[in-house]
Amino acid sequence: MSSFIEELKSGNGTVYAQWGALLSILFLVIGFFSNILSMLILFAFISLGMAFVMILLELPIFQKCCPTGPKMQAFIKYFEGNYLRAVLYVGFSVIMWVSLTVEKSFAFIVAGITTLFSAFCYAFAGVKNQERKPSALTGANLGPGSLL
Repeated sequence: MSSFIEELKSGNGTVYAQWGALLSILFLVIGFFSNILSMLILFAFISLGMAFVMILLELPIFQKCCPTGPKMQAFIKYFEGNYLRAVLYVGFSVIMWVSLTVEKSFAFIVAGITTLFSAFCYAFAGVKNQERKPSALTGANLGPGSLL
């Protein structure tokens, strides 16, 4: 737990962005289940797809566990940089805000806010030239010698 507190005190924007993205994943999945039988069914399935992409981007353990093809690996590798990940998350957030023109959904509002927060944090980290540092609580130590 102390490593988590140290990460929060580090001032590294990528750590804040990762935790914002994890909240986004939670609300995207909640949005999927709460809107599957509403006018937002298309956005519900889009939110599930966005959550899957964010899981692969933000949780290194799933990159090791989930069988993905070379195209998906290339996609994940493409969004390793802070600026590109910020642009991707802005796009995800815009999709959530567009869903509100059809019908209001609390989960999609919160998902849009947290995804936009993550995008701003990644952009901030890019401006500050901060290297992407995954959180220790989400599988950051999956290098050589790890159990996976």
